[in-house]
Parts: sequence; C-alpha cells; structure tokens
Amino acid sequence: MNSSKAFLSIQFCSACTDATLQTIEICGLPGCYTKTGKLTVDSTIESFFKDYISEPIFRQAYRLRNRKVETLKIWLYDRKSHHFERGYFVPELDERDLAIPSNPKSSKLDVIYVLDNELTGEELEQWQDAAHQLFSPLFGKFILPSKHPLMNGNIIPSLNQLVDNFYQLIDPKLEVKKQLIFDALIIQIN
Repeated sequence: MNSSKAFLSIQFCSACTDATLQTIEICGLPGCYTKTGKLTVDSTIESFFKDYISEPIFRQAYRLRNRKVETLKIWLYDRKSHHFERGYFVPELDERDLAIPSNPKSSKLDVIYVLDNELTGEELEQWQDAAHQLFSPLFGKFILPSKHPLMNGNIIPSLNQLVDNFYQLIDPKLEVKKQLIFDALIIQIN
C-alpha cells in the first residue's frame, strides 16, 4: 500500500431537481487507500464535507433562486503552506478576486476567496452581493466549542471528558472539524 498523501476531488449533486445549482465539486480532500489498494475518500470525511459545505450551499442557493449559479468548484486552501507542500493544484489568487473574511472570528475557516469572473459595474456589485449571501453562512459551521478556562489545565479530567462527550453529541463531526487541513476556500462559480 502507498503511504504517501493523496488528495481527491468529489462531486456532490443537489437533491432538488428544480434547483439552479446542481453540482459542487470539492478539491483537495484527503484520500486513503482501501485494503484492495484503491484510493478513496473516507466516508466520515465525505460526510463532513457534504454536511458542512455542499448541503449548506445547496440550501442557500435554492433560497436565492434569482441567481444563475449552475456549478461550483471549491478548493480547500491552507494559506500557510507553499504550493509544493500542498499536494494538489490550487488556482492563483489576485486582487480582482473577492475575499470574504470570516464574520465570526472564532471560525476555523478564516476567509473564502471567490475567483473573479470579469464582471464590471452593476453586474459586479450583484455578483459580490450574491457571493456574500451564498458563502458567508459557511463560517458558522466551522466554530469549535469554547471551553471554560478551568478545564484547559486538566484540573477536573472527568469534567473535561464529560464536556467533550456533550460536544460530541451536539456535533458528531467535531473531531474532523478539529483536524482541518485548510483555513480558507477558493471558489469558482460557473
């Protein structure tokens, strides 16, 4: 079996056939090898990205029915790593791209970049407004629960475990969220 890191892309399709946005492709998901040597994305990871990125965007896009977004391509982006360290292609960013900073500062997702689609004037303003409405709700999905200061020093270990179990019940994908390999998203709208 190959032990090197591998990254894959997965397409998610809308469950709503009359929605304008039908497909979201997410690139840069960490892959793993099955016992037969096939490269795949772990079902827990796939479920996480479905629940925290694709489904919220599908729902929000459906609410904004006047927008003409048919497909999205999203790259997971760690702003601290160099392109050769990342292990997969990420588009170049420039000053024309829209940067949407995280509204809740406690989000592990710091910024969403939306690639420029060469609009100008009123069309550009409408596009920027639509991008903010469509993608800003994602930041709230990446907030980790805060702990009381007394619990950080292992003063009460059993209480730590109890609180961790409680948070795990509220957010079953909390462990995946804690181990994110990205702090930004790059989104191309088609």
